[in-house]
Amino acid sequence: MCCSEFQAFCADLYDEAVDKIREYFDAPTPAGTPRVRAEMRLLLVRALLSQTLLSKGNPKLGNLVADFDRLGVNVRNGALVALGPATATDLSALDDELLATRNKILHGEVRMDSVQVGNPPRHVRESHVNVWVKSLDRIADTLDRVVARDLTAPLGARPW
Repeated sequence: MCCSEFQAFCADLYDEAVDKIREYFDAPTPAGTPRVRAEMRLLLVRALLSQTLLSKGNPKLGNLVADFDRLGVNVRNGALVALGPATATDLSALDDELLATRNKILHGEVRMDSVQVGNPPRHVRESHVNVWVKSLDRIADTLDRVVARDLTAPLGARPW
């Protein structure tokens, strides 16, 4: 998974979680009455979908936390690492190296062959990219697990 795919995955995961919450609102109670009045449901869903950081920014950990917090989903570093398979190193690389490098290249600040990362600085190699791709895969897998886990109790069933 590359950076743009990861960003799309995070936005899609958020939207899917909102869809599950909307389905819960739409489902009648056992007595057959609506869980939430239609007007209130519309307001709640609009609030969840408006001004998301993932829709206009990088999938930095801070943006993930801000958006998923609105859903009651804890995607903070410790929660992700505790569930795994994402590691603290994966999450650190996401903000510190991967997104910074991607942005420098995309915004024309540097050419790919002159990008340096790490301390001490070293040129980005294919091996760095391969490590980042695997990190993104682990983070995506973990995000999916955490969102499903944290929505299970409020929804009364696993969302997926």
